[in-house]
Amino acid sequence: MSEDVLFRDAEVIQPPDELYADSKNRNIYGHVAAPRFIACAEDIWLAKQLEVVEEKEDNSDALNLRARADAAFRKKALDVLDHPAFLIFFAFATFWALFADDVVYVIKGSKGVDIPFAWISFIFMGIFSIEQCVRTYLDPPYACSFFWWIDIAGTGSMFNSILPIMIGCQVGSTASLGPLLLSRLGRIMRLFRVIRVVKVLQKCFKRKVESEEEGEKAKEAPPSAVGKRLNELIIKEVILMTLALMFISPNLSVDEEDRGREVTFRQLVSGFNYSSFPAQLASYEATGEEFSDSQLLHVKIDGKRAMHDFFWPRTLSEFPDCFMGQDDPAIGCPGNVSELRCSFLEKYTFQGHVVIWNNSIQQRQQALKNILLTVFLIAVLFVMFTGLSNDVTSLVVRPIESMVDIVHKLAQNPTLQLEGQSKSKYETEAVRVALAKIVGLMQLGFGGAGHEIISANLANSESAQLDLMIRGKKKECAYGFCDIRQFTDTVECLQDQVMLFTNSVSEIIHQACNDNKGEPNKNIGDAFLIVWRPKSMHDHTKIVDGALTSFRRCVREVASSQTLQLVTNVEAIHKKFGRDKYRTKIGFGLHFGWSVEGPVGSPKKIDCSYLSPEVKISDRLEAATKIYSSNILMSGQFYDLLSDHIKVGIRLIDHITLKGGHKPFRVYADDRSNLWLKMNPRLIEIYGAEAAYEQFSKTFHEGIDAFIKGDWPTAQQKLEGAADFCPEDTPTRLLMKEMKSRSIDPSIPTAPVDWKGYHDSDV
Repeated sequence: MSEDVLFRDAEVIQPPDELYADSKNRNIYGHVAAPRFIACAEDIWLAKQLEVVEEKEDNSDALNLRARADAAFRKKALDVLDHPAFLIFFAFATFWALFADDVVYVIKGSKGVDIPFAWISFIFMGIFSIEQCVRTYLDPPYACSFFWWIDIAGTGSMFNSILPIMIGCQVGSTASLGPLLLSRLGRIMRLFRVIRVVKVLQKCFKRKVESEEEGEKAKEAPPSAVGKRLNELIIKEVILMTLALMFISPNLSVDEEDRGREVTFRQLVSGFNYSSFPAQLASYEATGEEFSDSQLLHVKIDGKRAMHDFFWPRTLSEFPDCFMGQDDPAIGCPGNVSELRCSFLEKYTFQGHVVIWNNSIQQRQQALKNILLTVFLIAVLFVMFTGLSNDVTSLVVRPIESMVDIVHKLAQNPTLQLEGQSKSKYETEAVRVALAKIVGLMQLGFGGAGHEIISANLANSESAQLDLMIRGKKKECAYGFCDIRQFTDTVECLQDQVMLFTNSVSEIIHQACNDNKGEPNKNIGDAFLIVWRPKSMHDHTKIVDGALTSFRRCVREVASSQTLQLVTNVEAIHKKFGRDKYRTKIGFGLHFGWSVEGPVGSPKKIDCSYLSPEVKISDRLEAATKIYSSNILMSGQFYDLLSDHIKVGIRLIDHITLKGGHKPFRVYADDRSNLWLKMNPRLIEIYGAEAAYEQFSKTFHEGIDAFIKGDWPTAQQKLEGAADFCPEDTPTRLLMKEMKSRSIDPSIPTAPVDWKGYHDSDV
């Protein structure tokens, strides 16, 4: 079998660039689907082996399905983690980790609660770790991000809260948070917990705001990527600045350490063998308690206890294990010693000499300061986060999201009218106002026929190129064509004022049609094409009623427009048409039929229009208004859809084929808008105006009915009767002229043998 492949059946149906180097339309075949057939000399339509292709497609579909299912699962799981119930739980756990140790000190809890509190902190630490692992799996961008490391540091900062479980209780140890907070490391570790609290509070606050907005707005757009990114950057920068201050500020000040009791203790040791030692010991105890809010519990010099506690009935030598070992009730330690926490005891050693102080009052005061400082830090960071975020959101993110929302809404509904766009001093608002103007111009430029192309291009945000080759759609619509009479002569007379004249006419026509659901499609100088698109078959009558109502209104408003009268009240007009003789006249043609709606043109220039011979019929009918001396003509297809009450004042005036066509059309004239229809004054006096017209219409209808049936003698008689009521009626005269021209004997109208009920026309 030959391996030759026909060019038209190649895998990529695209002309080689080297063969079309001078052509600018290189993507002419870009929308042609890739073929599934090859061609060769032996079998020009041999089917390609599609098993491999189909297998690849099946695998690809399966992978896509699994990917979508996995993404949906991750999203649902993240929604569960961000559920208000979980947020409240994590907020409680974070507040526990932040305040539990200090609260125990402030409420004077016994040291028996240290171990249970440490276990609770250990459980919360494990929950935080599990939550972070789960979130890392569900949200890959979160892994190893800035906030991922912050969460690790926040969880790790809880390690000091579980030390009582690991190393027990030792006099003077750092097993609690109190002494650790005096160091820089303690303050930084506390800051990581504060950041965790602020993040949880922000999530809760965000959920509350979103729920309130959803209550006001049924459908809220999802947060924008730029909004999320800006908020993350704000939080990140505030955290980094706070950490920098925590590191830098201690180095800018001198740390003072009170070592008075230690120095005094050394002096006390040097006077141990002197008789004044008891007095010095009493002074050491009283001075320490007065200036440091501490209580002296134990003094041991050269291995001998040298202190008698004034509050104890027995000497300290009787309680050797109350301080240095585990608390044992069997030893009988005094209550004010056994209730002390290990962190309350401060031990100084000097050359084997030992002194122990009770710093419980200091520790409680420090714990209270820590709580107040932490609350203040949370408030400051939360206000900074929220304030900066709100400012950025209101000044930058909201305007951008508003513009994106406008684009999305226009992609769904290209006819959307944007309101409330006002001038602003901010550039983002100015861009939004400019976008609204651009959208308005785009809607005006493309019109109703361009809705599909606007929607398709706005919905496709992945490509920056315009996709203009949109497939057309077949629709059934009502078409109205308008033309300004004597326009060439008017242009010569008005010169540069012709734009004001034309735009004044178009404003009347467009406004009247727009009020009745019409969509202006083309403005061709002196002519306008208006389209009424029904949403369903049930709307056909409604839209044709609106179309005729629009044109009837146009006739009245053009005739009474003071603007048009002022514009045309110039000497050149008077000289051309005679003084006070010129009147702005417009012909209207109406038809209902099918057409293909879509873009026409190239990437250089494109118009959105309706292509069909049916559209041309409305143009032909408008041209026929000059022949029949009527303002509004309509086809039989249009007339048949009108409501009965709208049909009043409309009469069938001819049955013809258009020039170059073979299909006969019934032509109807709207006498209600016919300013040239003048009844015989004598008959008006006899019958009255309304009755005279009804008699005229009835007689004319009988005449044209006989004309169509081929009974021309009767038609001649009836039409002559109609001419008595309206001597200047053009359709009456044209029908009689047609019968006379086609009769063998002009004096006796006779229909031709091959008469089919209609005749050819020059329209």
